[in-house]
Amino acid sequence: MATTHRTYSFEAPPDLADRLAQARAGFGRLASHAPDVEDWIAREVEMGLARLRGEAGDLARDSATFMHGAVELLVGVVEKVAAGLDGEEDLRAWDREDAEGDAFQRGALRASTRIWQDE
Repeated sequence: MATTHRTYSFEAPPDLADRLAQARAGFGRLASHAPDVEDWIAREVEMGLARLRGEAGDLARDSATFMHGAVELLVGVVEKVAAGLDGEEDLRAWDREDAEGDAFQRGALRASTRIWQDE
């Protein structure tokens, strides 16, 4: 009896299972931000594929390596865009609280004070 599904396997770091679970949840969140994040996701996929170019020979020869690379690419993109969205909300909250940019100026002055005191 022929089956319509096939199981694939590959070796991966121990944390991939947790990252996959988080990526599944994060992917649903990204979908709610569509179409605002679609260009961003496309750019991240494009850059991820460019980074994999050096491994193209291994990816083409071994299906397990290809699957692992594909999963890492997708999980990495979801992680990066989700983290960016989290940061974006933090920046908006900071902007609402600090419309004049005072916090940035105070932080920059404190950082530069340490530099100037060393001289």
